[in-house]
Amino acid sequence: MRQDLGKILLTLLFSVSLFAGVDAKVDQSTIYTGDSVDLTITADGDNAVFPNIYEIDSFPVTGTSTAKSTKIINGDITISVSHTYNFTPTRDVIIPSYELIVDGYRELTRAIPVRVIKPTTSTAGADFIAELSLNKKEAYVGESVRLDIKFKRRLDAKADKVQINEPKLEGFWTKKVDEKRQSNEGEYIVETYTYLLFPQEEGNLTIPALEVAIGTVKQTRNNGFFNDPFFSRLTNQLQWRKSFSNAVSLDVKPLPQDLELYGAFSIGADIDKESIRANKPVNLTITVSGEGNVEDIIKFDPIIDDVIIYADEPQTEAKLVNGKYVGSFKQKIAIIGDKDFVIPALELRYFDKEQKRVITKKTEPIAIKVTGGTVSTSEPKIEKSMAIVDSERETPSESTSVQIQQKDSGTKYLYFFIGLVLGVLGMYAGSNYKGKIGSKKENDLSRAIEKAKDDRTLFDLLLPFGSMDPVIDEALTRLEANLYGKEKNSIDKEALLDFFDEHPELYDHKK
Repeated sequence: MRQDLGKILLTLLFSVSLFAGVDAKVDQSTIYTGDSVDLTITADGDNAVFPNIYEIDSFPVTGTSTAKSTKIINGDITISVSHTYNFTPTRDVIIPSYELIVDGYRELTRAIPVRVIKPTTSTAGADFIAELSLNKKEAYVGESVRLDIKFKRRLDAKADKVQINEPKLEGFWTKKVDEKRQSNEGEYIVETYTYLLFPQEEGNLTIPALEVAIGTVKQTRNNGFFNDPFFSRLTNQLQWRKSFSNAVSLDVKPLPQDLELYGAFSIGADIDKESIRANKPVNLTITVSGEGNVEDIIKFDPIIDDVIIYADEPQTEAKLVNGKYVGSFKQKIAIIGDKDFVIPALELRYFDKEQKRVITKKTEPIAIKVTGGTVSTSEPKIEKSMAIVDSERETPSESTSVQIQQKDSGTKYLYFFIGLVLGVLGMYAGSNYKGKIGSKKENDLSRAIEKAKDDRTLFDLLLPFGSMDPVIDEALTRLEANLYGKEKNSIDKEALLDFFDEHPELYDHKK
């Protein structure tokens, strides 16, 4: 029995006839507008020269591929090479005959006609129906619009596989609602898919017809040994047919004053403390919530003189609730100053969906008290005025001036020498003492950095030294991403310790 099976398989393997010369074929000879065609030219021979094809009947070739195989027939080895050309015609075309040189001989392919037909919308009563619908006919830029895609299948219609292409939504920002709803409408089973659309430009925007491919298994007949359920499953193929939906359009109106937000929102600003030590951060949290396109809210960047600002990237959340698109916007900002400052009012402008007008909402200004700040080193105005008065006093007489010069000439060298010695001794003693104090504070900071067990502690230690060196800036950036971006960056403490060892004066300055 096994020998008979082996003979049958060998007979099947070697009974394939040898295709000489060249052949040309297309994957489909009738297509819908927008579909592409694959032209495959095959040459059997040891040496085949293919033509250079850059366009077919004036339509550009958008993709090419090559395949190579080897055939063994009656002990003879034949090499087969195939080149495939992809193009998208928008009208009926005739693919011309192409010339190839195969093993030194001139060979010609056959001309192939391709028909292009326009898609027709499925009609009532058909086995399969696709429908597009919008919940409104006109909207403002940024206003949410609901798109429903319905696929209907008659109860007695067979479909082994259904492929619904994604809709072409140019000019919209889209969000797909994850849930798929199934229902019954008369003699149809209905599956509904929902998208939320946010138009990004004004004008009449069209959503073109949607293509649905329905596949049904086509069984091929086999005789003899291979008329077996197992082999039948291997030879079954899907036969595809297409159904098209209707197209829909939306009239989009612009928002006034170049606004981008549409809906109804509220804004708030909170701080973690109203009084801080100099060079310590106050954390500001900005929150916006409401109904509308919260994803289009622009990051806040308050301007405050003489402070350092670290602004995180905003976090937004939104979902569909009872047919309304609601969400929230949250942004955290760390602000560092060495004297009292005021967080200014933060402004949110949007086009109100109910009142149909521009609304501006603001937070209240927030005053921050800073203690232990650096004393200003600028010279008081009163001293400057005194200096002016002194400069306007009468000049001593010429005789007095001569006497002073004569007296100074006898003692200035002695004073200079004594002052030089005392200055050197004072500088030596002072630097030695300062070095000890600086070393102690340096060691205090180093120990604090080494003992920092979490990112927040280390971030607060380094924040007063921001923008002083790339080593610190890189550490702050990584820590900020860990704290607010949920990342897990490692921090090079050795590099930080080395930096502060080399610059102990920074700690004295900031402390």
